[in-house]
Amino acid sequence: MPRDSVNTEQYLVIRNLNNYLKYHDLPLKVVEDGICHALSTLYIQYTLEGKEKEFEKLLSFIAQEIPVDSNEFPDAELFILVEKIIALQEGKSTRNKYSQSNFHEQLQVKRQNLESVFQMGLQTNLDN
Repeated sequence: MPRDSVNTEQYLVIRNLNNYLKYHDLPLKVVEDGICHALSTLYIQYTLEGKEKEFEKLLSFIAQEIPVDSNEFPDAELFILVEKIIALQEGKSTRNKYSQSNFHEQLQVKRQNLESVFQMGLQTNLDN
């Protein structure tokens, strides 16, 4: 399914993931404030692992009304993605802790933690 044929806005992803979790009687819920940090972090992880198309396909599948009896994605694959989203959005442990400059600390690619190897010092003076 082409990505541009499905609206993958996060409000649809959140609503459908929560409906999916409720259907399976799981006591989990995706944070409704927004999951842009989790989705962008996971997008980077999937891309670095060479699985960008898989992420886009999963996101498109979730953003549409998920057919309960659908076999397009096994439950295990969806649960793994939901688990990652919830872990990245865990409010008390991550809120205001991660930003664009240190989000990589939450990622593992090919079972390796990512490290920042680029640091740039800026110098200024009163004339700037």
